[in-house]
Amino acid sequence: MTRSQRMKRIVSLNEVQKSIASQRLADSRGRHDANQKKLNDFRRYRLEYGRALQQPGNAMTVATARDTRVFLDQLDKTIAALEAMVTRSERDCERELGAWKKEAQRANVLGDILTRCTQNEEADYEGRLQREIDDRRVEKAEL
Repeated sequence: MTRSQRMKRIVSLNEVQKSIASQRLADSRGRHDANQKKLNDFRRYRLEYGRALQQPGNAMTVATARDTRVFLDQLDKTIAALEAMVTRSERDCERELGAWKKEAQRANVLGDILTRCTQNEEADYEGRLQREIDDRRVEKAEL
């Protein structure tokens, strides 16, 4: 097995690793986007309910106002938890992006090495072929 054939196997294995890293990055971004959407939705709900509570023309019983405030407190807690989740998912995305970049860089380096191996083998083959041609010419000249 030639060096370039061995390198082709290594490049192929690295492509699998790069593909896995790419899929992980896509999954991570999908989770982050979903978390961000949930957070935005809950912030919008909080804003809508807060406005309803503060509207002066809205006649509300004390019990309804208290229940609305309790609900808003629960929304605030949910929003805080979602903000933490978004922060974690953002860090996960950054980590997965770093892993993908590392695999992509490795793929580029391995591709360059494979190219050099192939070029060297071709040059060696051409050199051997030229030597054989030269040897045959010498043999014919000696006859």
